[in-house]
Amino acid sequence: MVRRWLLGASLLSVWLPMAVSGQDQAVQGAPRGGPARWLSDLDYPADAKRVGAQGSVSVALSVDAAGYVTACRVIASSGNDALDRMTCTLLQRRARFTVPKDAAGAPQPFTYEMTKVWKL
Repeated sequence: MVRRWLLGASLLSVWLPMAVSGQDQAVQGAPRGGPARWLSDLDYPADAKRVGAQGSVSVALSVDAAGYVTACRVIASSGNDALDRMTCTLLQRRARFTVPKDAAGAPQPFTYEMTKVWKL
């Protein structure tokens, strides 16, 4: 599924959820509140904006059993360090998830992969 949100007159944000992995997914994990709320046009890094940097950042988020991001790893860089860093920094602060549960109902940590497109 591809989701697109217009975040302002000058910026287009596109989120592409890629994969969810976990041990036993009797109940699957999913983003809470929607990725469009996690980043906005006001978050565009000034350094990247100044040089006209744009690009896609693919990340793997490690999510604990409570639904919080414990780590963010860039798996495909945008080519701009400021865009890559900002993506991970903000997702670790803002992203929350409903966690998968095993057949017994116990919450399970999992990995969620997604792509953020930064476009001026």
